[in-house]
Amino acid sequence: MKVLVVDDQEINRTLLSFILEDEGYQYHMASDGEQAIQLYIDEQPDLILMDIMMPGIDGYEAARKIKEQAGNRHIPIIFLTAKTDLESLSRCLDDGEDFLTKPFNEVILKAKIRAHRRVAVLYKQLNDKNDALTFHNSRIQQEQLMAQRVFSNVMEKNPNHCTNLSHYLSSASVFSGDLFLYNRSPSGGLYLLLGDFTGHGLPAAIGAIPTSQIFFQMSARGEAVSDIAREINRELWSILPSHMFCAAAVVEVNKTGSQLTLWQGGLPDILLASSHSVDDSSIDDVSIKVLEPLHLPLGMVGDGDFEDDVKVIAVEPTDIMYAYTDGITEAVSSQGNMYGIDGLVSAVKDNASNGLRGIIEHWKGFCAVDQEYDDVSLVELNFGHVDWADEPIAAETAEHKITPCTMNWAFTGEQLSDIRCVDSIVAMVEPFFSEAVRKDLLRLVLNEMYSNSLEHGILRLKSELKNSVEGLEHYEQLRAERLFELSDSDWIKIEAHLCTSMGQAYLDLELSDSGKGFDVAEVTTRPENDSLSHGRGLGLIRYLCESVEFYNSGASVRARFSL
Repeated sequence: MKVLVVDDQEINRTLLSFILEDEGYQYHMASDGEQAIQLYIDEQPDLILMDIMMPGIDGYEAARKIKEQAGNRHIPIIFLTAKTDLESLSRCLDDGEDFLTKPFNEVILKAKIRAHRRVAVLYKQLNDKNDALTFHNSRIQQEQLMAQRVFSNVMEKNPNHCTNLSHYLSSASVFSGDLFLYNRSPSGGLYLLLGDFTGHGLPAAIGAIPTSQIFFQMSARGEAVSDIAREINRELWSILPSHMFCAAAVVEVNKTGSQLTLWQGGLPDILLASSHSVDDSSIDDVSIKVLEPLHLPLGMVGDGDFEDDVKVIAVEPTDIMYAYTDGITEAVSSQGNMYGIDGLVSAVKDNASNGLRGIIEHWKGFCAVDQEYDDVSLVELNFGHVDWADEPIAAETAEHKITPCTMNWAFTGEQLSDIRCVDSIVAMVEPFFSEAVRKDLLRLVLNEMYSNSLEHGILRLKSELKNSVEGLEHYEQLRAERLFELSDSDWIKIEAHLCTSMGQAYLDLELSDSGKGFDVAEVTTRPENDSLSHGRGLGLIRYLCESVEFYNSGASVRARFSL
């Protein structure tokens, strides 16, 4: 422990030096306030023994200036004073932490120093934990921003606007567990999917990527609604934990808007509103047909138990369909009453001329507060001829004209701590992407591969440390310490090979590191009901890539990514 003694009397400084030396403390001496401030800046002591009455700057002012220099650092100051009046002693506690009147008792002085040393240690431990939490929170925010960009691009893959559609979407957090997708069929009709994953936030939104990929691929080929629902169910059943599923409706409307094909599992009742003139007047009578779900949500049962039968309904050009998630009907008023399907039916009938906007205004007027505690989605589909604002280019016409080539990167030493280095790889192959969303998915794959190689291979960190808050703090502490110790003998090498196969463009990736590898099964295999977040990164790589192969005891990995 390092102590700064500030006193204008040499005899007092000498006496205090004997006491501190006997206790094994390091010490520095200052004879006035100005010197004390400079010594604090130069030596950064752990505790200060401060006289009050000194020439020039007195002890009170010196203490205040030292505290300003310290900022968030805790520096205990014990005033040594001959004053005994209450005002002076009160100022000691205002400008410092403690006081001791002269002539002071050596035993009490030593006890006070030890006590404040313990407090200083606790402050340091608290600051260290706060720094670790701040670092972890910053990393979470960065990861969320990256994930949010991926999910935003997934959502933005919907084609040019279809004038038959209107929608209201609101998320209870950064990520929405609700999913709204639509696409143009090869014949000019419309495919639509509205889904509600279990819960909300990032865990609920995880299923958005596989669901959207399957939906867009199959709808672009004009495949049957039943087949689309079955394929999404098969994928979600294989990748989601048992407690997660997706209540959904998958819809197809033909080009003329006269026929509705519907698969509905777990999503609330869909409303089909029909308007009829009354006595040839301008007043319409609105009748509501309730379409109840026939099936379980997607991802709840395996392929053998999945039911894919659909409803095929003839509709009129004036009919309107309303599909929604339970955030609408489960909203409550200030009296605790639930909006329910009756409230929605009433809103549809009362707002026949105002449509979606009038329904949402009615719903918001009912809700107790503006804050929404669940994801909320309401989709309005007007039948009649399906009208697209612009005709998108069919996916089948896209061609990949690339010259096969191989690129290599090597990162060593302190370069390894900057995960942004993978951006250079993405930038090199960006011109070959057929869809914008693929660029972010490639970045996600590379980040996962790179982080896995760095943390488990080179830094030798164990995932099980993250099973608890304390373990997570220890994990982050070890990560920071080992990153600091990296040298040029630590490296990660990445080889990317552009190639084509069967008219498709691929990027073959090979990543190797200088570590001793890791137990791939230990990191990627977890019980079905395990809710821990770690170990899922490699599963995500396997899902997003055409193929993944680990070798060299986990120190090397090959993956094929479709462009």
